[in-house]
Amino acid sequence: MGLRRVFVRARVSCAAMMHLAPLRHLVRTLVAMPAAALVAALVAPSATIGHADLVSADPAQGARLEAPPSTITLTFAEALDATKSSFKVVNAEGTVVARGAVAAEAPATMTATGLALEPGAYAIRWTAGADDGHLERGTTHFTVLAPTPAPATPAPVTPGPSTATSDTPAPVTAAPATDSPAPAASAPAAAPTQAPATDPAAAASTGDVLLPILAALVVLGVIGVLVLRRSRAA
Repeated sequence: MGLRRVFVRARVSCAAMMHLAPLRHLVRTLVAMPAAALVAALVAPSATIGHADLVSADPAQGARLEAPPSTITLTFAEALDATKSSFKVVNAEGTVVARGAVAAEAPATMTATGLALEPGAYAIRWTAGADDGHLERGTTHFTVLAPTPAPATPAPVTPGPSTATSDTPAPVTAAPATDSPAPAASAPAAAPTQAPATDPAAAASTGDVLLPILAALVVLGVIGVLVLRRSRAA
């Protein structure tokens, strides 16, 4: 009995496995199909959907120009939708000084012509629309430098009337020689000796000094006489 039960169970297991094999194959097929569809969905848009990326700009990003540009050109990776693509040029104060659009002869290019920009910093703000409706936006910058002033030119010097003298010496006329000797020069007369003049102010000053001295001597003499008389009378 025990062997029979084992045999029956083994037979049932084999039959179940035979019935499950197609089911497993079906499950594997169902799992693989969504994965393939997902990969195809991810790859297909990248192959069909493009982006209008900026390829180059003239003036280039960060350019410092000695002379202002008369034309601005932006070139993109694919043709643009002219109704959704444009750019504007803005100065440092935020004022729009120029606008550009898609060029008719080059659908992947936007241009602005006839520009007359003053020295200063500028920004190009662009919007590019692809044919599939996808929009790209960006900004580039450039600077127009102020012109360097030219060095001052000195005024021409007008030459005055010529004052040059002739190198030929003027002829010298010699006086006629005479045989009579020239009179001898007389010796200069001696200047008279002048006595030094007396300064009146100095004389007056000397008299002012001597008078008090004489007066003092007279007074002393009078006092001496009086003293002698008194001494004798005593």
